[in-house]
This record gives sequence, C-alpha cells and structure tokens, in this order.
Amino acid sequence: MKNKNNNDFVEEIRRAKKAHLKWVSYAYGLIEGLPLEREQVPVFETDCAFGHWYYGPGQVLNRLQVFRDLEEPHRELHQVYMRIFKILFQDEGRGLWSRFFGRSAKQDGKKREQALNHFHELRNHSTELIHGLDALEEQLRNMNDEEFSRIFGASGADRKKA
Repeated sequence: MKNKNNNDFVEEIRRAKKAHLKWVSYAYGLIEGLPLEREQVPVFETDCAFGHWYYGPGQVLNRLQVFRDLEEPHRELHQVYMRIFKILFQDEGRGLWSRFFGRSAKQDGKKREQALNHFHELRNHSTELIHGLDALEEQLRNMNDEEFSRIFGASGADRKKA
C-alpha cells in the first residue's frame, strides 16, 4: 500500500459517500420513470460505485470495525432496491432488463406506490450507511500518529493530520 494519510482516506470516503447519494437519486429517478442508462441502475452491491470502492480499494480500511459495519446496510439497501426493480420491471414473458429498456417514461400508479413504499426503506438503509461513513471519517480524523501507524503501517512522518 502506498503510504496514505488521513486526508487520502477521508477523501476516498467522501467520494464513496457522494457516489452512494447519486445512486440513491437514480433509484428515485427509476421510480419516477426518468430515463436512465443501465450503468446508472446497478442492482447488485458489487456493481455500484460505492460497492466498487468498498469491495476494492476501501478494503484497506477493513481493519476497522466501523468500516466492516458498513457492509450490512449496503447489502440490505441493494436487496430493497432489487424488490423495487422487480416491482417496476418484472413482466411475464420478458426479462427484467428487456422490460427496463422497453418501458414507458411513466410508471403504473399502483407499481409506483409499491416502489415508493420500498424506497422509504431503502432511504433508511442509506441513512444508516451515511452515518456509518461519517463515523468512519471521524475515527480516521481522530487517530493520532501512533495509532494510525499501528493500524495502517505508515510512519507518522509520512502522513499529514486531517
């Protein structure tokens, strides 16, 4: 690992948080019938931008419990999202993605209402995830040089205070 400092980690966390919030807005847009590209509606937790960070470069933070605690709300919100996606796009005789690309801009009222009910649950998991990211950022910002070096293996001289 390149010697990272608190600022590097904090910036990664902030980018991950921003990517997650953007994904949530796309989820809402999906319910509202806005035209979205396939890459804007990743269903699985490993496919979204946050998931790419969490299961990729973010894993260096796996040494911290607060980081590991992010996985469950992230996984749960994608499960809820899958339910929303199925409500909106499951159609007999057609796959989910073919239905997604062949849909009209406006959603059926009953399906939209069901999806919005699930969206409230998704927002709750999202809020939990954001609070966890805030806690992770705070923990990193509050680490002294000795603790940071012990956990991440960087010398105190190689890092800057956040």
